[in-house]
Amino acid sequence: MGKRSIEKERHWREIVARYERIGMKVRAFCDREQIKEHQFFTWRRELRRRDVARTANQNERGRGARSVPAGPAADSHAMIAPAAAFARLHVVTTPPTTPSSIEIIVADGRRVAVAPGFEPEVLAQVLAVVEGRTC
Repeated sequence: MGKRSIEKERHWREIVARYERIGMKVRAFCDREQIKEHQFFTWRRELRRRDVARTANQNERGRGARSVPAGPAADSHAMIAPAAAFARLHVVTTPPTTPSSIEIIVADGRRVAVAPGFEPEVLAQVLAVVEGRTC
């Protein structure tokens, strides 16, 4: 990366850090700093991409692997999505011993849980009472 690119990156890192410290809405911050919103979003995304690539390269070097560029050249306008995160998955091969219920959320946010095998007429009466209607 050339000297000018390094200075540009440092400049935008300062802007993004200032934004994060202040906690304003992006539009108001950009107006205050006299920068275009699209530039702010582009650079914030690019800096995150560079940080992810740098971390990935450092992790690879730590394992003794060869460092490989993580994306397009620094001056490119192409963006790469950050690396995906993974979660541990536990597969359950046996069905649950109790059948699941149905949960109904009525207009005011109250919830009614209904077990399998319910009688529709009784449910209609319960919902009428919960919603304040007459049966």
